[in-house]
Amino acid sequence: MCTGSVSGSDSDSGSGSNGWNKAGGVVLKTLVLIGGALLLKRFTKSTTRWDHTRIVADSLAGEKFSREQASRDPDNYFNLRWLSCPAAEMVDGSRVLYFDQAFWRTPHKPFRQVLN
Repeated sequence: MCTGSVSGSDSDSGSGSNGWNKAGGVVLKTLVLIGGALLLKRFTKSTTRWDHTRIVADSLAGEKFSREQASRDPDNYFNLRWLSCPAAEMVDGSRVLYFDQAFWRTPHKPFRQVLN
């Protein structure tokens, strides 16, 4: 007798939770599809040669030192200051970079200057 009433209440609560499971599954599948579409759009985005050039030019711009390398091996390396900045932008969008290398004690007297 008691088992019949328990199973009846279990079936009622089971159908309610089953409805929630189905709704949760639909929401999860929708989120996965939207996420997959966004990832596909991101990975298939076209990048040109000039985009890569611009990224490299932006990462090279600035002042850098070889302090760590010189401290690890002072017999073979000097502490240099390397300065680079955009010098000009060409008509086709390419950039010309200015490079300047100097000893860190005399940054106002570079021993190498290059336009690339």
